[in-house]
Amino acid sequence: KYPYGAVGKLFFTKPGVGDFVCSGAVLRRRIVLTAGHCVHAGNGLQSGYFTNFLFCPAYRGGPSAKYGCWGWTGVGTTSPWWVSNNVFPNASDFGMIEIQDRVIGGVTRRIGDLTGYFGYATSSLTANHVHLLGYPVDFSSGARMHEVASGRCTTGGNNSERYGSDMRGGSSGGPWVQDFGVPASGQTVGPSGPNLIVGVTSYANVSTDPKYQGSSIPDANFTNLLTVICNRDVTPPANCF
Repeated sequence: KYPYGAVGKLFFTKPGVGDFVCSGAVLRRRIVLTAGHCVHAGNGLQSGYFTNFLFCPAYRGGPSAKYGCWGWTGVGTTSPWWVSNNVFPNASDFGMIEIQDRVIGGVTRRIGDLTGYFGYATSSLTANHVHLLGYPVDFSSGARMHEVASGRCTTGGNNSERYGSDMRGGSSGGPWVQDFGVPASGQTVGPSGPNLIVGVTSYANVSTDPKYQGSSIPDANFTNLLTVICNRDVTPPANCF
């Protein structure tokens, strides 16, 4: 169920290297948010984009019987990650994937119309308490979603923050969500409501002690990328409305 159903496992191919996994979340009706390093090599080249993206919301030991898996029609990343040379922390390690519609029950559907989707907030990660979600291979071999509720540890530098987390590889690209969950009847949560993505898993400590993960802080680079992906299709039913 939402909001868990809007989080999923991301499969993709690095050309000439092999197949890999990350995590992601539905951000708009046709858009999945993940990390920049889950979509592009950071080498400043168009050929640096990965391929064969397949997003499986609510993955649990296999694709969800309710949602299945979804292909892609386009992908993008931010300017800071594009020329990052794959160095962390990065000021804007974000990627967004345009998701292909599916015919379900004879009706063409957008992914966000089925799973629901998250909101977002920029510049909200410096002092916060969030839920980190993803599919780390150090738990259940990445077969099940893992959830961490955590607060800020310290700044990571270069427009990033570090929060306590025991997740490792495979959780990259997973959302960091402010006010996660379904509000109680009559409860008002913040001026913009619950379930706002304020970060995305980008990197972790090389050692397993102390346990933390880092995220770039969403800013103008994030919103500029979202605008570009949204504007790839503005004819209703569109990517973002």
